[in-house]
Amino acid sequence: MAQLIRGIHHITVIAGNTQNNFDFNSGILGMRMVKKTINFDDPYTYHLYYGDAVGSPGGIMTFFPWEGAKVGKLGSGMMSSTYYAVNEGSEEFWLKRLNEYQVKNDGVSELYGQSRIAFADREGLQMELLFVNPKSDKRLGYGGVVPEDYAIKGFAGAQLKISRPEATIALLTQLMGYAIKEEEGNRVRLNAIEETEAPIIDLEIDKTAIPGRQGAGIVHHIAFAVDTEKEQLEIQRQLQNAGLQVTEVRDRNYFKSIYFREPSGILFEIATRPPGFGVDESNESLGESLMLPEWYEGRRSEIEQHLPPLKLNYAAFKV
Repeated sequence: MAQLIRGIHHITVIAGNTQNNFDFNSGILGMRMVKKTINFDDPYTYHLYYGDAVGSPGGIMTFFPWEGAKVGKLGSGMMSSTYYAVNEGSEEFWLKRLNEYQVKNDGVSELYGQSRIAFADREGLQMELLFVNPKSDKRLGYGGVVPEDYAIKGFAGAQLKISRPEATIALLTQLMGYAIKEEEGNRVRLNAIEETEAPIIDLEIDKTAIPGRQGAGIVHHIAFAVDTEKEQLEIQRQLQNAGLQVTEVRDRNYFKSIYFREPSGILFEIATRPPGFGVDESNESLGESLMLPEWYEGRRSEIEQHLPPLKLNYAAFKV
């Protein structure tokens, strides 16, 4: 079967405060806001996208900041950690930076022979820096906030907390282009068969875990990339033939999407790489203005009145 999935496209998270969200992701982590738009299904809520200088798939972290949202609780059927790729040798820089901003972290440790730092944002969103000498040429050190040699270079992968390992592994290996690489305790690491960005999917297996609770600091869904709309329709057909309930194609303006839940309940999305974030503003001005899809443009004044203020202050966080 031809390989259709090209690694992770983006990851979408629920947040509780808009300004704090920018300060952490663009300020502390040094990522550029590449799109300031709205939740197309809830237009009084921002949808904020962070990534490299041009918003390349494979490093896009997105948030629905619902002001005042209660902190969620991790459990079975959730994505439990986001892995960012950074250069080997930058451990000391990142440990110092996280501690400087009082970011809760576990210090430098090792898993599967890889050096890492596990940490969490102010709302408990779980993340890890993997020091892996990534091949990616992405630079998520926008605006000089983080020096280029230390900047995040996109995703390295993700960890999923699951209760039905056999079914989830079958989906990932038979339809989505992954293969088991190694196992350690209750964890299984899968890698993409063909070379892709963000090749790692770690499974944390707990057959007795109770479901989690959505809220701030919890991943809403993880999106995998395909190169074309034709390939998206083909993977949609394959998933349906496997008995999964898959949505129709939905237009997200910057990509086309389909959604389904994997066997343990995690919401998966398949998103096209094109057309990308340059369809409605130049690379130079990405993320600076509120961008609305054409079907909401007539309600701009109304929508803007409901959105909280947001100050894009990169300079305050420079090293």
